[in-house]
Amino acid sequence: MYSTSHSHTVRQLIRQMAITITTDESFERPFGCWTTVQTNEYIQSIINGMALTPMVLADIFSCQQYSAAIKIPDPASEAYFKQLANTGMRHVSVDGKHRRQVLYDFHENRFGFTGTMVSHTGHGRKVSNTLFKDMPTDFQDHFLNSQIVVQTVTDSTRLQLSELFRCINKSSQVTAQHLRNSLGTSFAREIRELIKNYEGFVKDFFIPKQIAEMKPHEELSKIYLHIDKPKNSNGSYTLFSKASINELYEHGLDRGPNAMFGARYSQKHLNKINNMLELMSRITKAQ
Repeated sequence: MYSTSHSHTVRQLIRQMAITITTDESFERPFGCWTTVQTNEYIQSIINGMALTPMVLADIFSCQQYSAAIKIPDPASEAYFKQLANTGMRHVSVDGKHRRQVLYDFHENRFGFTGTMVSHTGHGRKVSNTLFKDMPTDFQDHFLNSQIVVQTVTDSTRLQLSELFRCINKSSQVTAQHLRNSLGTSFAREIRELIKNYEGFVKDFFIPKQIAEMKPHEELSKIYLHIDKPKNSNGSYTLFSKASINELYEHGLDRGPNAMFGARYSQKHLNKINNMLELMSRITKAQ
């Protein structure tokens, strides 16, 4: 794995988001992880020239070629990058989704900024809940011309990107489930799909903070394990540790994120969870 670092203006990055950068749900935390205070602090750090933590992207074409050429072939990794390449995008985001989205949303006037605006001449002005469109032009120009550091990864497999994401976020405010979600397995993929399919039900039973922490995903994982092994040898109900949930997600790593679910997991168990969610969703709607 190699990487290079470059500076981009906010203007350039916003343009690239639409035409060259795609995302992978494995490397994404649900929106809601950032508070209003954190959002304002990030915008302020950009204005002040202090947003020095790099956003991390992977070069899709380079990684696809590398996955095909390594001594021990990695067909799952090659197929993953080929699928991304077919979208026409050049990069997949590994870290920095929330920061990029904050930039885009602020530029598109989806929230107001509270802090100190600075013009290109260095003049400052305190503002409260001010939309981008309502800022004077010289303040807008200063923001759009501010520099963002982007680290681009080349010569990497899909598994290595997962390890990189976990390494970057190990000491940050990610949960154990965020880290599991980064693993390229069919189990992580199908659990995400279940949560999306029953989004209304999930929102009825979990508060936004829990959804942002991917608590629903973790609970469905525990249900799967319970279906697989409801009781211990002594007849008591199984209590599942973090380690056992981790092992569940890691079990399908050798097949990659696009593998058939039944190749490493039980489709029957997954169907039971889907049926359970369908029933509970109907009961909730009927009340």
